[in-house]
Amino acid sequence: MNRVLLLALLGGLAPGGAAAGDEVYAISDVYSVLPDGSVAELAKGDLGELKLRNGHFDAATRTIRLFGAQNEEVAVQIVIPFAGEGFSAKAGAIGEIPAGRVAFSLIAWDKVGTRLQPDVILPLDGSVAGLTSFSVPLRIAGLPEPGNRQGMMLMEVWIPKTARPGLQKGAVSILQGAKEIAALNV
Repeated sequence: MNRVLLLALLGGLAPGGAAAGDEVYAISDVYSVLPDGSVAELAKGDLGELKLRNGHFDAATRTIRLFGAQNEEVAVQIVIPFAGEGFSAKAGAIGEIPAGRVAFSLIAWDKVGTRLQPDVILPLDGSVAGLTSFSVPLRIAGLPEPGNRQGMMLMEVWIPKTARPGLQKGAVSILQGAKEIAALNV
């Protein structure tokens, strides 16, 4: 199986001049991040050092890494740990991977029994109720208001079966309205 490596370097400036890359981080798509920022799969609920270094993210180099094979989908959660309105993302081509094969979705919460769980994935392409951006905290008709402290976005990349093995590079932007708050070189 041929593997493809995707790298993203975080940068850019947040409102007020602080580096957004210092706050935005990425984690595996397997974690269930609750509205208060705790993680259901961790005993203490705290990501702790995983915000700085995990299998998909290294804060020291501001790098997101995704590994995948030809004809495979890879994904990562991008965490925006501050309140605001109009968050979204966009991507160009990532090497041989066309921009149309990179998708961003909002991760929203719904009641599962008596608890709120990150159980709803809403594409940010306008195909669901015209949704192209979101706010922190979330307020979406038909879903509970979770009082979340961070925004959760799922970035999915579908690697074409024709992609050559090796490093693929491109660009991804995290936006607040029309303003880029974090630039990612992929």
